[in-house]
Amino acid sequence: MEPKLNPSLAKVWLSCPKAGVMCAKAPDIETPFTLKGEALHLSAAYDLRDAFDIPQIPLGYPPEGKWERELYINFCKTLVHDILDDKPTEILVEEKIDLSQFIPNRNGIVDFVAYDDNNIIIVDYKTGFRRVYASNNPQLIFYALGITNYVRKKGKDPVRVYIAIAQPSQDNFDVTVMDMADLFGWYKNNKHRIAVATANQGEYTIGDHCSFCMGRATCRAYLLSRLLKSIGGTQDELDTEITE
Repeated sequence: MEPKLNPSLAKVWLSCPKAGVMCAKAPDIETPFTLKGEALHLSAAYDLRDAFDIPQIPLGYPPEGKWERELYINFCKTLVHDILDDKPTEILVEEKIDLSQFIPNRNGIVDFVAYDDNNIIIVDYKTGFRRVYASNNPQLIFYALGITNYVRKKGKDPVRVYIAIAQPSQDNFDVTVMDMADLFGWYKNNKHRIAVATANQGEYTIGDHCSFCMGRATCRAYLLSRLLKSIGGTQDELDTEITE
């Protein structure tokens, strides 16, 4: 089975190279929370296109979450004003980008992008209640790599990329900046881990990332770790059980 190396799960499969296949085996389940998040994203994208005079894609239902959308849009507008002096070369909203140079056969959907000759802004809109941060965020770094390639094909030579999280539900608006050396240095440092996960090689690795893994309910390593923790077992016992 082909590993599910979605950018949104990058923290998981970069930490545990077996997670890609585990996630691929797990069913995609729609919940009221995922449906609400999708509606908020589509509604916010609609408002962003209006705010930046981008050709509109009609909504088929009333917009969701007015106060969240307003905070998100104002955040994007502030970044464009402060970083690009309100003179972006192009703005992209809910744009599919090619990530295949960095993750085989993968694309990503970026919520908001604006750039000029020297700077790129990437904003990811989060609707959940678990705080997410921009710094060292693998999902957004992959997006930054893909967008940098896109911008270079447009004849630009960006110097830096501003990576931002907009999470109105948690009053969380977080921004970090990377220059091109740091951005592509991150990819070089993680290239081997990407290759191992792509090939479904390496070992099961237990850690905080497991809480984000879609396949943890059927993962023997994860379930054993929970069992051993409940009875006071050791890491050596866990490693023995997994490899036997």
